[in-house]
Amino acid sequence: MRYPLLCLALLFNLFACVAFAQDDAVAKNLDAAKDRYDKALREWYTSVSNWLDQREEAARKESNNKTAELIKLDRQAFLDKDETPESLPNPLKQDISDARKTLIAAYETAIKEYTKASKDTEATAVEKELAAFKAKIAVSNGDPLRRKLNAAKATYISEMEKYLNASRDWFEHREEAARKDGNKKLVDQIKAEWLLFHDKGDLPKSAQPPLSLKAKSLRTALENSFTSVVKEYKKLKKDELATAAEKELKEVANWKLTVEAVAAITRENNEEKIQKQLREEMKPAVKLPEGYKLVWNDEFDGTKVDVEKWNLKRDNWVGHPVSKDSIYLDGKGHMILEIKKINQAVFGGLAMSNGKWKYGYFETRMRTQQLKGHFADFALLGDRVGWISIFHYVKAPEEPIGGKTIQFSHANGGTTNFVPKLETYLKQISSIKAFQGIGEDYHIHSLLWTEKECVFYLNGIEILRAHDPKINDELAIELLLSEDRNDLAAQDNRKPPYLMSVDYVRVFQKP
Repeated sequence: MRYPLLCLALLFNLFACVAFAQDDAVAKNLDAAKDRYDKALREWYTSVSNWLDQREEAARKESNNKTAELIKLDRQAFLDKDETPESLPNPLKQDISDARKTLIAAYETAIKEYTKASKDTEATAVEKELAAFKAKIAVSNGDPLRRKLNAAKATYISEMEKYLNASRDWFEHREEAARKDGNKKLVDQIKAEWLLFHDKGDLPKSAQPPLSLKAKSLRTALENSFTSVVKEYKKLKKDELATAAEKELKEVANWKLTVEAVAAITRENNEEKIQKQLREEMKPAVKLPEGYKLVWNDEFDGTKVDVEKWNLKRDNWVGHPVSKDSIYLDGKGHMILEIKKINQAVFGGLAMSNGKWKYGYFETRMRTQQLKGHFADFALLGDRVGWISIFHYVKAPEEPIGGKTIQFSHANGGTTNFVPKLETYLKQISSIKAFQGIGEDYHIHSLLWTEKECVFYLNGIEILRAHDPKINDELAIELLLSEDRNDLAAQDNRKPPYLMSVDYVRVFQKP
């Protein structure tokens, strides 16, 4: 043989190419199996999400808040931790089980093929990947102790709602009886007691068992559930989970049995469903005259404020500092305006639409807080003196439920204030007397501005009809949250964050 080294090299390269082709085939087969699994997993996620939606919708139709809360916790664990809901129907469980078994078989085949080819490094890498996949499956199969905690929290929230509703009924019956007797002193006392209960969860001494003992028994039952789970985790030597549960117990111990606390939980549970429905319909909250069409809107989807729609560059509002850093999207379909205290200075948030309009129907759905010292506004502003304040909210010490003032400015610089009678509105929507403040929940504020008049609405109910302010300019939309009276933190016991949440802004006009 004239060229033995060359022939040996060629022979070596031939074997290397064969081995490489084999390795490549193994990798391709495994990658193909992963792709099939990913596709099956996406389809399965969609099916589980639809199943959860159907269950939640059915629970809410039946007013079964406990079941709805459990479904919410299942959904959170499913989305955040890939935990499979325990009550998932068997066909759906079988679908994901079959897909996992198929991928595991593909991993095992790849390990065998790499081992046969003496590719131990590649085989070891696939083994590690398989181990990680199996660990993920173990997590997704769920933690029975965590489910126990979720069930305890769901029961607590559900029973809390019943307790607070019973307490509200008790206050209303007492007030009604006092009014029939013409006892103003007692009526005022009951109002003061309700406000204390509303803000701090404290029932007056006149409350009798079982109502007066219910709050303590609910908290004790919840804390006992946590203590039991912590002990079980420690027995199983799952110290990290035990520590996490102990930390959660401390947070739960600070939960306040207040109307606002339960309202916040209920809002959170319902908000996603409400948003979805409002986005699908895209209809105004009131019946508009024929011909009005949606011409501009922002649903605040995404993670960043759309600067093509909004101007965030102003640095003050009537001498009060505002900052673009106080305005952001929460990733859940809301624009958030936040009051922040930085180096003893209080900054609010101000967003002005880049678009401007003369006449039309303007609507927003938003929630502000009942905090002393803050100022919230949804208005139309011109470049000169013209403005129409649609929602103008300040909670003054003498105004316990907050106020809604409607303002016009005129071309001559004058201002007209209108204060709609909200008591009439509240009687239309709730049995609760005028204690329910505007800042407690999301409300739809809107204005129909025509050449003849301005009609103002709250949640689709007309609250004021007034003459046209004779503004000749096109007006931009203003969203504002600012401190209004010196130091915000000193005026209210609630801790930050101080937020205004805006679900959407929409403008309808005739062509």
